Amino acid sequence: MGERIRLQQVDALREGEPPLTECSLHIEDGEILIIAGEQDSGSRLLLEVISGRQEIRKGKLYYREERLRNRRIPEEKVLRVDAGRKMTGELTNHQNLECMGPGLRGIRKDTLTALFPQLGIESGPERITGTCPERDRLLLWFALALVREIPVICLDLTGFSLGEEDLQGIRKAAEVCRGRGMSVVLFTDRKEHLPEGGDRIAWMSGGAVQRIFRSAEEWQRAFPALPEEKTEKRITADGSFCLLTDPGWPMGCSLPDYLKRHPELADMIPGGVLPVPDQKRCFYVPEDSHRHLMEQETIGKNLILTLSARLGTRFGFVDRDMERFLEQEFRREFRIPPQAENVHDLTAAQKKLLTLYRVFLLQPEQILLENPLLPFDSSRRREAAEWIRRMAGNSFLLVSGKDPELISLFRTGK
Repeated sequence: MGERIRLQQVDALREGEPPLTECSLHIEDGEILIIAGEQDSGSRLLLEVISGRQEIRKGKLYYREERLRNRRIPEEKVLRVDAGRKMTGELTNHQNLECMGPGLRGIRKDTLTALFPQLGIESGPERITGTCPERDRLLLWFALALVREIPVICLDLTGFSLGEEDLQGIRKAAEVCRGRGMSVVLFTDRKEHLPEGGDRIAWMSGGAVQRIFRSAEEWQRAFPALPEEKTEKRITADGSFCLLTDPGWPMGCSLPDYLKRHPELADMIPGGVLPVPDQKRCFYVPEDSHRHLMEQETIGKNLILTLSARLGTRFGFVDRDMERFLEQEFRREFRIPPQAENVHDLTAAQKKLLTLYRVFLLQPEQILLENPLLPFDSSRRREAAEWIRRMAGNSFLLVSGKDPELISLFRTGK
């Protein structure tokens, strides 16, 4: 079999992400590799490099023992799947698989009928994808990789809400792909996704792979289950603004999940009621909110579609002049250069500002912000905090994170 991909002493840099520094790793044929790391470990940038979306600055990159002189892995060799990538909900499963990628027209339905049960997909080829269970929609990507014969699947688990049954389904599909000689790479920041289901576990920290585990027993010896520590939670209230910091914030725990675990925080929030996202009154803006943007569309279209969906306009869209006006206002407010036309032309910090801006345009009653300053460098974090407080207006704003600097930045941003 042999190696599929090798990174040797690789450095990579992307604005808003912790860099990779002398990171070395290889991916074998027919293996399930789990790459785990906490928030600032560099695992997100490693995902970009392995999936061919990011070139390296330094080091050596190999595919099938051939050194890649252009410093980028061919994207057609890797299928990347994350929470932001979805198939068309109005098409059938068969139609979705037919229209994704060249050479798939005419794929036989009976081929999919035989393949789906092997992968644990309970829905049939003729079922409308949007009506399928979430796990089936996720496993359809494994089917796509098999019919397209893509040798490597990179699945980013960080944006999904997965139970043990879902994880078992992913493990089953990964085993099928491994049996066909394909490599499956799972990225996670949650220790509960580990250690079952992987041939190897790569632990990342400080922008590099620090250790490789080859069994569940090795992993458990290195990271034994510990009783949950009681850590001091700090919440600061100021009118309609609340700031919640906790140095012991559980790895991979979202803000809504954290609030559910700590109902006692209701006593510390004005009104005594914990905000719950409901898509009408309360908007939850997660740490990875930039993934919800349409990368290939313009800034204006990303803004206008949000308004169209929420305002319930007469014909389902907002006037074109309004789209141009909103885009001009956004560009003026944040000094966006004219050459940045589509979302993929923006920096990580600018994408974060765009996700926040379109939420603030709707003026919801409540806004939950999760680690909103993460993409900004140190010189711009205070400016971003002041802007968030100003634009939130009369909305109830709850800002969360485990970064103690949040307190000083937001408290001085009145």
